[in-house]
Amino acid sequence: MSRQNIFDNETFFNGYKGLRESDCNANDLIEQPAMRKLLPDLKGKTVLDLGCGYGHNCIDFVKRGADKVVGIDISEKMLSVAEKESHDDKIEYRNMSMTDISELGEKFDFIYS
Repeated sequence: MSRQNIFDNETFFNGYKGLRESDCNANDLIEQPAMRKLLPDLKGKTVLDLGCGYGHNCIDFVKRGADKVVGIDISEKMLSVAEKESHDDKIEYRNMSMTDISELGEKFDFIYS
């Protein structure tokens, strides 16, 4: 697995976390609303979320009817937050690089990155 991963650096992660916790962050105000408008119908689908981070999209995919969501991220710190904040029985988080997705051995109806 490629370990090029700045998010497990304590200083970087804490700075990133601070940005995301702000009420005025670009992710929540601009990026996520725009991306949600582009999503297909996910009812009954199996979804792969590449670079799932905190898992917020994984939870959204389940709420939109996905039967299964696999969230992968190279950062153990991000996945730790995802497990705590975005847990659901239909979500499986895996610590892996996007370059290794062929190792999943599964078919997905929708891939989000």
